[in-house]
Amino acid sequence: IVAAGVCDASKAAGAGAAEDVAWVAPERAAKVTGNVERQKTAADPTKADVVVAAGRGFAAEEDLQKARDLAAKLGGAIACSRPLTEGVNWLPTELYVGVSGITVTPKLYIAAGISGQMQHMVGCNRSGAIFAINKDKNAPIFKQCDFGLIGDIKDVLPAITAAL
Repeated sequence: IVAAGVCDASKAAGAGAAEDVAWVAPERAAKVTGNVERQKTAADPTKADVVVAAGRGFAAEEDLQKARDLAAKLGGAIACSRPLTEGVNWLPTELYVGVSGITVTPKLYIAAGISGQMQHMVGCNRSGAIFAINKDKNAPIFKQCDFGLIGDIKDVLPAITAAL
């Protein structure tokens, strides 16, 4: 899998010859029986200038309100790491940042309670600046972020929100 925007717009290499092939209908063709538009449940983090992403450092679903409050104060969107969508189902899969999720490129990416595993960082590494908050001073994200703060998100997020 290659993240969006990683490759430049170079011309294709090779012979560049086009070959016409006759259409052969499949034995059992797929049939569309209907369409249901997928409803977005939050601001789109792929279009936001600021993204506040939540990770496993959130011990309870109600604590996610701290991330939502900070995102709202900054006029941004929330996102998350995979465990919050597939592990505990606290947030919808459309907000999951990572290799098999979405790629975001905000001006500011705030990673709250995210350890910084490669699978997640692939989805946010093109952000303008990455600000990490984690209580584990040895979390891998501190080697990949522009700014880091060691602290508990339960204390840090409300303090930042109040200071803005």
